[in-house]
Amino acid sequence: MEEARLPGAKQSPRIDTNNVIKWYYGDTFEIQLHLVLKRDGDVVEYAPEDQFIFSFYNKDTQKLVKRFVCTEIDNEAKLLTLKFDKEISMDFKPGRYSFGVKYISNSEEDSETQSVTEDITTVGAKYSVEVERCY
Repeated sequence: MEEARLPGAKQSPRIDTNNVIKWYYGDTFEIQLHLVLKRDGDVVEYAPEDQFIFSFYNKDTQKLVKRFVCTEIDNEAKLLTLKFDKEISMDFKPGRYSFGVKYISNSEEDSETQSVTEDITTVGAKYSVEVERCY
């Protein structure tokens, strides 16, 4: 008699062959991103006040689901981490989402007015996410 086996779940999170980030509803995890930006051919050194902003939207309603503001950037490794704890993960109901990434640098200060000029750069747009049911 042949032994019956139940197939295992797919890795969660994962990136599929179409570059869609997928995970199962309710899973908790971290996504670590390696972000190297170049300006005029030179690698950007991130200042402590610089930010990466990740904005996730429901693809059907276009409503903002979650915004991550990342300020702790490992300058040497160019790494930052998005943490999907239980509370955050539950905000992503099964369905399709998209997200974009902006880099905000506050590096230019006007010595006369003491004001800081923000330099905003879109790093990525319309990335796809799919949250799946495990049943």
